[in-house]
Amino acid sequence: MINIQKGNIIIPNYDNTIGKGLRKCDLMNSKFYADYLHSVEDTPKPYCWFSFKPVNMLDYSIRIETGFNRQKLDILRIRVVENDSLPYEDGSIEIETLRKQKNDEFLQMLAGKPAFINTIKPYPLTVYKFSWGEIKSILSPLSATSFIDFLYQ
Repeated sequence: MINIQKGNIIIPNYDNTIGKGLRKCDLMNSKFYADYLHSVEDTPKPYCWFSFKPVNMLDYSIRIETGFNRQKLDILRIRVVENDSLPYEDGSIEIETLRKQKNDEFLQMLAGKPAFINTIKPYPLTVYKFSWGEIKSILSPLSATSFIDFLYQ
C-alpha cells in the first residue's frame, strides 16, 4: 500500500515500511530485501541505490528503488511497470513517454487531486507537495527514463 500523505510504502505480505526515516541497515536486514533485491549500485556520489523486483500494488506492478545518502533514505523511487506490453528496459523516448503518462495517472489516483506543478519544459515534470516533502514524476529525455521520486525534507 502506498500512503501518499505520509510518503511511504507498506509492502504487501511483509512487515516493512519504506519511507522517511528508514535506515539502510534496517532495510538490509528485512525479509523484503532478502526476497526482492534485484541489484545494488554504490555510486561515487554519497548515494547507494537498491533496486527491487516488481511488487503488485493496486492492480499495478511497481518497481521500487531506494537511494540512501550514507545511512539515511533520501529518495524513494518507484516505476509503474504495469502488467502490460511496455518493456521495462526498452530505453526509447516513445515508451518512456507512455510510461510517464501511466506514472501521472497512478499518482493522481493516489493523491485524489491534480498536481501542484505540471509542465513539459524544460522536460516533462509533475510535482505534488506534502508536509514531509514532495513527489516528482519525471521523464528524462537525456536518459530516456521515467520515474516517480519521493523526495524527503
